Amino acid sequence: MSPLRIRHGCRLIAAPIWVILTVLAILIYWRRHTSASNNAQRQGGNKENAIPNTKKIWQITGDSKIQPARACAEPWITTNPGWAHTLHTDTTAVAFAERHWGSSSNNNNNDDGSDGNLARALGELRNVGIRADLIRYLLLGAEGGMYTDLDTVPLRQIDAWLPWGEYLDRGARLVVGVEWDELATSDGSEGDSDHGGRPKGVLHEVQFCQWTIVSLEAGHPVFKTMIDRALALLGEHRAFWGARTLGQVVFSEQEVLNITGPAAWTEVVLGHMRSVDPDGLLGGLRGLSRLREPRLVGDVLVLPVDAFASGMAHSGSTREEDGVPEMAMVKHLFRGSWREGNKGSPLC
Repeated sequence: MSPLRIRHGCRLIAAPIWVILTVLAILIYWRRHTSASNNAQRQGGNKENAIPNTKKIWQITGDSKIQPARACAEPWITTNPGWAHTLHTDTTAVAFAERHWGSSSNNNNNDDGSDGNLARALGELRNVGIRADLIRYLLLGAEGGMYTDLDTVPLRQIDAWLPWGEYLDRGARLVVGVEWDELATSDGSEGDSDHGGRPKGVLHEVQFCQWTIVSLEAGHPVFKTMIDRALALLGEHRAFWGARTLGQVVFSEQEVLNITGPAAWTEVVLGHMRSVDPDGLLGGLRGLSRLREPRLVGDVLVLPVDAFASGMAHSGSTREEDGVPEMAMVKHLFRGSWREGNKGSPLC
């Protein structure tokens, strides 16, 4: 047989092989694409529900309460498949702070002369409330995700809370919920007996809770602002007491609430909203009162009181006897285990 005929025969054989390989490649691609799409739909991972790169649930507990804390965390784990869950202790949080905060020289010396070393502060602090607050800001600032206290219960999957993709497209990066709405509380039609009398720790007409916070990205600036502010105030308290370490300083409940609690958190979030969207809060906090649907101000999505705080007897919250409102995402049990008088109370 001549070389020409051999080459021609090889080409005839090779042609169907290439066709077969091409068809196989298309089939493999189609199966992978279909499988990924089906998985995304099963997990609520379509565009409306996707929370890219931040499907992390953070919770924290003391070193001596790991077992009861795990029981409290179980509903969050089982309700949210596909979400990574991490339970940090005092010890692991210090190590986390050393990796994500303490190694930066910019974070070790503040302009006001206070010690900006977060890991050292966490190691020295004996106040459970301040330490827990600082840890949640650290975790969310470093990696994003959702933080929630152990005395909270999920009412539905996080993926189903909101049309996440829509709000991400509109620029939402931080999600907070209202815990106190003085204007709704003082309205006689609400039937509240306190008529706007503020409980301990409430300094604003509208105040945001920090028992549940969602950060849709790592590195949101409010968390560094909160930590810097808190470390500066802690430094002032240490100096006032003439103490060598923060572990020697005694903090009142009111000081805890004002240094790292919801009053301080609300101040910082409001300051951020005003800086990124000056026109968004022209009416001040009154513009966030009596919300019936989420409101986006800058990159902060503010949820109505029922989202994280339904069942309360104030602030326009739906009363427990009226059932679970459609907007409700979290039930807060208000165990307050950080308070001095509640140290023996259950975590959840």
